Amino acid sequence: MKILHVGQMIGGLDIYIRNSIVYAESGYEYVIVHGDKDNNKPIEKYGREIKEYRIKLYRDLNLWNDLKAIVQTVRIIKKERPDLIHCHSAKGGIVGRQLDHCQKVLHLLISRKIRLLPFDESY
Repeated sequence: MKILHVGQMIGGLDIYIRNSIVYAESGYEYVIVHGDKDNNKPIEKYGREIKEYRIKLYRDLNLWNDLKAIVQTVRIIKKERPDLIHCHSAKGGIVGRQLDHCQKVLHLLISRKIRLLPFDESY
């Protein structure tokens, strides 16, 4: 199963995603989509670096950048064909909800249904 994480890799979210991947059972493939200004270190599992994509995902509200982030994420989904998309943080949740509204379009792009887990509230 391929799992794609979307969110800003800063602070607690970076630690959460990193630990979720490193300590998860084997048999899963991971892809991380995060902001291009996030200064996180690469995540390694079994000596291999987890694939990462940097997109225009910023904390501040900006319609132009937010639309770019959604379009960039759709392109990544089309390329990676994940089974599950897990969206983190407020901005990741916004992107996830928009992707959820585009579920039929995504289904046509990748020829199968995917599961979305959009989370947009902090703990």
